[in-house]
Amino acid sequence: MKNPELDNLFSGRSPQELVTAAAAAQRRSLIREFYDRVNDSLTGSSYGRDAIFLNFGYLADEHPRSSAVRLPAHWVNRNRMDLVLELVGDCELAGCSVLDVGCGRGGTLTILDRFFHAGKAWGLDLSPAAVAFCRRHLGKPNLRFVNGDAERLPFRAGSFDVVTNVESSCLYPDIYAFYREVHRVLSPRGRFLYTDVMPVAHLDTYLAYLRDLGFSLARDQDITDNVLLSLEFDAGNQPAVQGQLGEMMDFFLATPGSQPYSDLRAGRLRYHVWQLEKSS
Repeated sequence: MKNPELDNLFSGRSPQELVTAAAAAQRRSLIREFYDRVNDSLTGSSYGRDAIFLNFGYLADEHPRSSAVRLPAHWVNRNRMDLVLELVGDCELAGCSVLDVGCGRGGTLTILDRFFHAGKAWGLDLSPAAVAFCRRHLGKPNLRFVNGDAERLPFRAGSFDVVTNVESSCLYPDIYAFYREVHRVLSPRGRFLYTDVMPVAHLDTYLAYLRDLGFSLARDQDITDNVLLSLEFDAGNQPAVQGQLGEMMDFFLATPGSQPYSDLRAGRLRYHVWQLEKSS
């Protein structure tokens, strides 16, 4: 890695490894600044309104899928949409109140609204530019967007039936604070639909912490191979961004040759789908 600020962003930590307030603030500032710049660049491009996904994507192989929704092969953003569809699987979301933490440019909530008829839904993101884009272009009576911190969610306890998080928690300074907040804002028997790239060394620790909070694991699906297929399929076709973002964009989109891609390929990182349920 040439940029030392990017080192260890996906490395994870145990609950005992405290993050200083200064280090956490620096990390948030780096992530917020990067995503603001990416969003401003995308919004100013000719395809900006269609660029609502920035995840690694999912490309099906010979293994059975969890999602019953099948998209036409020619659809734009198909791999990135399929990642969200695979996360939801066969969960019934019609009429459910939903919070998407790390909503980015609104892709996940768009999928939940279009294919699953979710009820009132909120998207929260650290990037003001991302939230501004969503408010301008994805406004519907049942969709609302707010700027905020995943580790301090601005919602009352028990506010949501479902919380989703797609490829966002890997960047949080304190992932355990995020887990506590998800548990707090979910209603009894509420579901946490969660997919991300995770350090193998911390997988068991993450799951143990979630279980100690009061979550049960309803589904654990390793989709690393499907994510790698998607990254390789899309190599060279990622959205172009203006300015000096090349190395960071390669890192955050895990393009072949980047450190995250190499770590996924080598097995140091794995990409999981977890469906968890809060106890009553």
